[in-house]
Formats: sequence, structure tokens, C-alpha cells
Amino acid sequence: MSPTPRPPTPPHRAQQTRAYVVMGLGLLGMGFSGIFVSLAGAPGAVAGFYRMIVAVVLLAPRGLLGWVERIGRRGNGDRDGT
Repeated sequence: MSPTPRPPTPPHRAQQTRAYVVMGLGLLGMGFSGIFVSLAGAPGAVAGFYRMIVAVVLLAPRGLLGWVERIGRRGNGDRDGT
């Protein structure tokens, strides 16, 4: 008889606390971003441009990593030359 599989273990307490702290800092940053933009006195188009640039810089590495992993998992078997 095969052993019964165990249920997944809950995250460690320190990891859970760290996740909440990071989430709280993110929420604070999002909450104060509008105030910082107002205090900077930059036009709306300039502020929007820089927000998009920061988002691309922060999100692109993870997106590219996922894309490379998917390509690597596909292997050569899917490429039949047609």
C-alpha cells in the first residue's frame, strides 16, 4: 500500500510575518504616491510616464524569466520545422 499524501504545510511564521510587512510597505507606498506627485509639481503626463517606466523596470525581469522558463520547458520536441 502506498502511504497517504500529507496535506501541504502552512508557511513558517517568520515568512508569514515578512509577507505582511512587505504588503504593508507596498500599501503605504501606494497611499503616499499621490501626495508625492502633488508635492513634486510635475505635470500629469510626466508623472504618468515615470510611473510606467518604474513599473516596467520592476516587472520586466520577472516576466522575462517566466518567458525563458516556458521556452526552456517546451524543449526541441515542439519544433517540427513547419
